[in-house]
Amino acid sequence: MENIVSDLGEIKIHQKLIAQIAETVALKVDGVAGLAMTTERWLAGILSSIRMTGVRVDLTNNIQIIVPILVTYGYNVPEVSAKVQEEILTALRQMLNIETAKIIVKVKGLGLESDHESSRPLFESGVDRR
Repeated sequence: MENIVSDLGEIKIHQKLIAQIAETVALKVDGVAGLAMTTERWLAGILSSIRMTGVRVDLTNNIQIIVPILVTYGYNVPEVSAKVQEEILTALRQMLNIETAKIIVKVKGLGLESDHESSRPLFESGVDRR
C-alpha cells in the first residue's frame, strides 16, 4: 500500500487501485488488443466473485507494475509496449502524484482486433490458437 501524508492525515493507496489504473490506461493504447492473464489468475477469477486482472503490482521496495498485454496483429510490438509504459507513468503522475515506477510490459501474444471485449488471441505464450 502506497502512503501519502498530508496536513490532515494519511492517505493510503491500495495496490489494486494502481493495478486498475494501469489496466485502464493500457487498454486505451492504440495497438493493445487486450490483457493476458495466467491460467491460475483466470481460474481464480472464475471461482470467486472478485474481478481479477492480469496486472500485478509489487510495492516491496519501489513500485513495480507488470502489465501482460496482447498486441493487435500488424502493430509494431516495441512501439506499442513503450507507449503503454509512457501512458501508465503519465496517469500515475497525474492521478496519484507517483513520479517513478518500474513498468514491465510482457507481450504475451497477438490479438486479432483492438476491440477489447471481442479480442481473441491469435497466438499466446507460444500456443497457436487459430
